[in-house]
Amino acid sequence: NLAVSPDLKRFGYIGPPQSGVPKITVHDVADGKSVISENAFNALAIELPDADHVVYSAGGGQTIWLDLSSSPAKTRNVMLTQSSSPGVLASGGGKSFNPNGNELAISDATTSQFLGYALPAPQLAVAGDRGQLAITWGDRAALLDDHLRAQPMLLFPKGHNISALRWLTGETWLAQAVKLDTATTILTLIDGATRTDVRTNQPAGQLSFEPSTKLVGVSSGVAPEVYRLVGTRLESVAQFPKPPPYDRVMLYPVSPARSGGTQVIVSHAKDASTVRWVADPRALDKGPMMTIDGAVAAVDVTGKVYAWANNGKGTLELAILRDGKRIDALAVEKGTRGVWPDGKGERVLVTHLAGLTMYAADGKPAWTKPIAGITYAVWLADGAIAAITGHGVLRLDDKGELQVARCGWLFELASSPHPARVRSEPMCTKR
Repeated sequence: NLAVSPDLKRFGYIGPPQSGVPKITVHDVADGKSVISENAFNALAIELPDADHVVYSAGGGQTIWLDLSSSPAKTRNVMLTQSSSPGVLASGGGKSFNPNGNELAISDATTSQFLGYALPAPQLAVAGDRGQLAITWGDRAALLDDHLRAQPMLLFPKGHNISALRWLTGETWLAQAVKLDTATTILTLIDGATRTDVRTNQPAGQLSFEPSTKLVGVSSGVAPEVYRLVGTRLESVAQFPKPPPYDRVMLYPVSPARSGGTQVIVSHAKDASTVRWVADPRALDKGPMMTIDGAVAAVDVTGKVYAWANNGKGTLELAILRDGKRIDALAVEKGTRGVWPDGKGERVLVTHLAGLTMYAADGKPAWTKPIAGITYAVWLADGAIAAITGHGVLRLDDKGELQVARCGWLFELASSPHPARVRSEPMCTKR
């Protein structure tokens, strides 16, 4: 492996191993004198970004810089945490360029920078206003338009991990994050540039909202609670009694005009799961209730509950429940995993081994699309559908036809490595 400095003043190479250890040697071109000759454990590739520096790859994701202007030569190790190749790709202008997972590491003798996507794929994806989709990864967030183009969203400062998000109205969002240095969980109401902390160290597993009543359900976790959005603040309506550690309590606000008067559906998963249809959100323990041998999968705006339940014949079915009764069942494919009703309570999306299926209002499949790896689906405000995968987002129309696909957002040069992406072919590159 031979390298020459850009000014043609020096050249270097990795010599044959001596006693099992490669040796790096650099010479002056003018007189052929050796500038440096030293052992370099696991040296794989060498570059001379300029006449005063040698950079080589040492395996294990390490890049070693040697400063030839000092005697003895100073060494700087650069550990590339996601390195996908043992070699330095190129050098020049006093910098080296290395692959680092799905990004490019650009280093000099003192610092490293990383060129890649701040949002490689969604950890969370939530419907916003006017067909927009909000996505997050770590402490970063972006709002995608109908072409999946991103505008950055500042929900929390650096050093947080966003764990829950819900659009409420206009520019108002409810978001939860963990502050990493103190492990503090913060639930915050964000209205444009105004931020109001709602509660701390009471983590929630899911956030729900019903626009007609302005009720917000803060579910699961240690303190399930119903709030009401009043102007730019949240007011507590009712708290569910603190559940045992392994119980799961979900609070789903629904439309009373469409559900026959129900305002909140309470799902309590324990040894025997219960579902309750509550008309008065101040009294979460009152209303028609039923016990199911299974678990709630989803709730729609009309008060229908989709639940995985034993049908009494030893078979698991996706039952449809309402007002304390089983009213129907959805004939879903074997291997169905996720269930997502639309915002009108008319259609349902399900994911399964064969891809994504939409069920019409009559309970029959309207279409199936063979899209692999969907983690969940989102109904958007303009009627489109966002199918979320480990790589990115596909935006479909309500017939299941692909409008646009996108993998990776917020391309930037940063001082620390970006998140790693799934190491398989993204659906954005498949034809």
